[in-house]
Amino acid sequence: MLHSMTGFVSHECEIGDYHLIWEVKTLNHRFFDMALKMPDSLRCVEVELRNVAKNHLRRGKMDVTLYFKNRNLKSNLEVAPERLAEIASCFAQAQNIFVENGVDRQFLRINLNEIFSNSLFSGNDGRNIDDSFKEQVVASFEQAVIKLNQARRAEGTRLREVLECNLCSMKQITAEICQYSRQIKEQAQQKLIAKVKELAENVILDPIRLEQEVVLLAQKADIQEELDRLNSHYCALTQLLNSEEQVGRKIDFLMQELNRESNTICSKSTDINIINRAVNLKTYIEQMREQIQNIE
Repeated sequence: MLHSMTGFVSHECEIGDYHLIWEVKTLNHRFFDMALKMPDSLRCVEVELRNVAKNHLRRGKMDVTLYFKNRNLKSNLEVAPERLAEIASCFAQAQNIFVENGVDRQFLRINLNEIFSNSLFSGNDGRNIDDSFKEQVVASFEQAVIKLNQARRAEGTRLREVLECNLCSMKQITAEICQYSRQIKEQAQQKLIAKVKELAENVILDPIRLEQEVVLLAQKADIQEELDRLNSHYCALTQLLNSEEQVGRKIDFLMQELNRESNTICSKSTDINIINRAVNLKTYIEQMREQIQNIE
C-alpha cells in the first residue's frame, strides 16, 4: 500500500498533571530526517522518540513540536526572584544592543507564557521526571506517529487512484500507437520501393537487394521494441502500485525508463499521428513523475 510522505497530525493527551500536544508534520525528502522541538526538561527522551519515528517511517523530513504544560502551573508556580532579576537584566541589555544595530523593536517582543513555562521559573527542571512518566511521553508520541501514518496511508491511497487513472490513459495511448504503427509499416515499405524505382528509373536494380535495403531501413524506423518495453514497464508499475513495500524510488526509476522509450518513439517516427500520441504519453509521464515525489 502506498504511503504519502506529506502529512500532518495533532495529538493531545494527559499524563498526570501535564497536558501534552504533539504536532507532527512530514514532507517529501530523499532520506529520513527529523527535527524535534520540545522543552529541555524532556530532552532526556529524545533518543527514544527518534527510534520510534524510525520504526514507523523510512523516508521524509519530519518536524515534531511538543507543547508541554502543567495544568496546575498557576497555583503552584515557584518563581526564583534572583533568576527573574538576572534574566530581566539580560533581556534589557540584549534589547538595547539589537536596537542600536537597527533591529525593529517589534521583533523583540517577549512571550511571557513561554518564559514562565520554562523550568527556570518552576520546580520542574527535568530531574524529577520518573521513568514511568518518560515511558508515557514516548508512548503518546508513538500514538501521534500512528495517527500520522494513517493520514499518510489515506493520502497514498488517493495518490494510487490518480496514478492508476494516468496509467490507464497511458496504456490506451500506447495501444493506439501500436495500431498506427502496424498500419503504416507496410505502407511505408511500399512507398519507399516506389520512390527508389522512380529515382532510378533508367537503372537496373536487383529486386532482392532492393527488398533487403528497404527492410533494413524499415527496421531502423520500427518502434515495436519500444512498445513492447512500454507494456512491460506498465506491468511492473501495476505491481508496484499494489505492493506493500516502499516503492517510491522504484516507481521513479520506471518513470525514467518510460520517458526514455517515449523519446525514442518520437525520434524514430515520421507519422504525425504517432508523434502526437507519443507527446501526449510524455505529458502523462511527467505528471506521474511529479506525483510520485510524495510517495515513500
